[in-house]
Order: sequence, then structure tokens, then C-alpha cells
Amino acid sequence: MAVLKYLFIILFFTNIAFATSLDNVKKQILYNISYLLTHKQKVKIYIDNKEFNNLSKFNNKIIRVKNCNDAEIIIIDNISKLPKNCLNKIIISSTFSTFKNNPYVTGAIFWQKGRVNIIFKKNKVLEFTAKLDKDLEKYLDE
Repeated sequence: MAVLKYLFIILFFTNIAFATSLDNVKKQILYNISYLLTHKQKVKIYIDNKEFNNLSKFNNKIIRVKNCNDAEIIIIDNISKLPKNCLNKIIISSTFSTFKNNPYVTGAIFWQKGRVNIIFKKNKVLEFTAKLDKDLEKYLDE
């Protein structure tokens, strides 16, 4: 019985370490994408997305705002919840279907088979940035 107790404790802390590391990966993805799209060191982001909502404490490079009007980048699950006056922002979806079927969506970050997928519409990216970063080109969909 003591062996099971120790095994449970080890598994518990392994899961916590993995979750923390996954959260750090998500934060780094958000920052890298934000920087590539805006070329700003500090970016205001509005999040209404189950994958990113639970992230606590961003570094000082990402400022999380409570209103999409105040944001430079919006990360959402469902674009129909977004007010019309926020449709002119950089919008990133968590699903490929929303990315493909909605003209307002700039890009998508979604997990498939345990891997992160990042994709952007080239024409939408060019609306928001005059300079296309080489690091961003590999994620562009014509």
C-alpha cells in the first residue's frame, strides 16, 4: 500500500510539472506570435478561449485586457461572441474551421494529435503589418 501511495505522489508531481511546462509553452507561443504580428515589445491581448483562459500571470510583455476594444490581438473560441466593433483587430481562433470559414480571422492556434498547429492568412497579416517577418512566413496560408 505504501508503494501505491508513493507512486501516486510521484505521478501527481509529474502532472503538475508537465502542466506548468505546457502553460509556459502556451505563453511563449502567444508572445512570439504577438511580437511577429505587431513588432511591439508589449502587446495587449484579449482572451476568450478555453486553451489560453486559464493561463495565470503573463510576463510584462503581454498585457491581458478585459475588453476586446482595448486589445491589439484577440484570441477566441467562437467568433460569433465577438462584438462587431472588435472585428477589425488581429483575431486568432482556436479551431481550423473558424480560421478557414471566417474572413475576419487572421490566424489559428490549435492542437491536433498532441501537437500545436499555427497558421495565418497572408492577406490578413499584411493588413496589420507592413513588414512580413521571415519567421512568420512558414506559418502563412495563401
